Amino acid sequence: MKFGPPQLPEQPHPDVLPQAAVLDDLAQLSAALTRAAVYPPEARAAVTLDLQRLHAQATSLSTARFLAGLARITARARDGHTNLDFGQLGQALPQLPMRFRWFADGLYVTAVSAAHAGWLGSQVVRVEGRPAEAWGPLLSGVIGGTAPRVRHLSPPVLITPALLQALGWADDARQLRLQFRTPDGRLVSTHIAADEAPVSLSLTPQAELLHPPTLGASVHVQTLPGQALYVGLRQLDSGTDGPLPEVLGQVLSRVRATCPARVIVDLRGNGGGNYVLGWPFTQRLREAAGPARIYALTDEGTFSAAIVTLAWLRHDAGARLVGQAPGDHEQFYAEPICVELTSTRARLFLATQSHDWAADRHDLTTCFWLNLLYGVPAGSLRPDVDTPRTFTAFRQGHDAALHAALTDDTPFAAHPRQPPVSGPSPAPHQVACSALLLTTLGTRHGREEWRQMGRLIGRLSGLSAQALDTLRRQQQPLLSRSDAELISALRTCRSALAPLVIAYARPPAP
Repeated sequence: MKFGPPQLPEQPHPDVLPQAAVLDDLAQLSAALTRAAVYPPEARAAVTLDLQRLHAQATSLSTARFLAGLARITARARDGHTNLDFGQLGQALPQLPMRFRWFADGLYVTAVSAAHAGWLGSQVVRVEGRPAEAWGPLLSGVIGGTAPRVRHLSPPVLITPALLQALGWADDARQLRLQFRTPDGRLVSTHIAADEAPVSLSLTPQAELLHPPTLGASVHVQTLPGQALYVGLRQLDSGTDGPLPEVLGQVLSRVRATCPARVIVDLRGNGGGNYVLGWPFTQRLREAAGPARIYALTDEGTFSAAIVTLAWLRHDAGARLVGQAPGDHEQFYAEPICVELTSTRARLFLATQSHDWAADRHDLTTCFWLNLLYGVPAGSLRPDVDTPRTFTAFRQGHDAALHAALTDDTPFAAHPRQPPVSGPSPAPHQVACSALLLTTLGTRHGREEWRQMGRLIGRLSGLSAQALDTLRRQQQPLLSRSDAELISALRTCRSALAPLVIAYARPPAP
């Protein structure tokens, strides 16, 4: 009898994730998916099959293949708020030592490591043999949202060879085949390898009109030619310039004091935050601006709470929209939960509640409760003046959208001045009434979070339990009316409630 060498147990590939880690993370994800209201039935059925496949492959999944599976699951929702955290890809997988950015005329290299300085400013013509323009439709299978949103989120994916290989779109997990059109017009095909070299060189063209914003500030205000006041609203959260409602209140005072001919609110690149922080500003802007022309600048980076602010500027302030389409439809899901998987540390976002800023019609089983108070039928939020931004304009610092807002002379439709919202002191009985209305709607539609918020608002009203009971009895005829009548009554309380909502949203002082 012949004996061969001893048969050792097969060792797992070093890149393969431990089976227990995969199974633990899939269990965590499955539990979180029950809270994601964003998936229609057919998409949820497809997600169930996706999870089953990942379970079946749990002994052989690499990090890249696992992330590819997670991306497909989130993209099933077709929702911009429901995605893998693509900004985190570089922490999980090697990436090319360069950064890409989309413009109206294509995909360009806007940052590189020192060793790849020669490619800075080149156009990316092909990736793995595919034309750059073909990647948007392809990536919609792993990136959720509108076409502008997919483009906005795609650059980190397009520099991650291992993920593209796991998706079946690249030949090598360590490098990518790229074709560039160099700044001098040559077409050059090459391979770029992923490495850890820091990206140290970037294109930073000087702007024609705007000064650099203060680091960390939420708002940038500047006087521009033609008696125009520019208000760059960079986020819907407080920054280094102070609490956002107070900063925007100072902007309104400046509008009243200087009487500009144009007010230009720039929401480009504003990824959102807490929309209520900007509501008093949008409600007072038309009254403060008087006969001034009001513009709102938008692009594919205008997202989430910034889209809500855009809706208010159009509906309540009569703003004319200029730029490019925002990063989502007027009807979308948001309020995402952040799921950080315990074993692999992968991070996903799953939207839980619905919004309608086109018609202000709400599915009371899924809508966000603040929309009952602050919703408006803004209609389409696509730009009235479309100004695509090209790479050449970017290099030259030319801002086509801003120039359009400064020179537009199209007649504005007559827009009535909005009455100013109430002062900072909430009316206790109005606040308490809103609590009763929200609690009633929550009970009718099985929304426990509405009931909890109603109880919290009742406590914040300052009325005693006995006074609240008395008010409940007095309002019983109203509380028995239709949903539409309750929502209408709730909106009469929104000015009184706004200071409490803003205060509740403000982080505690350190």
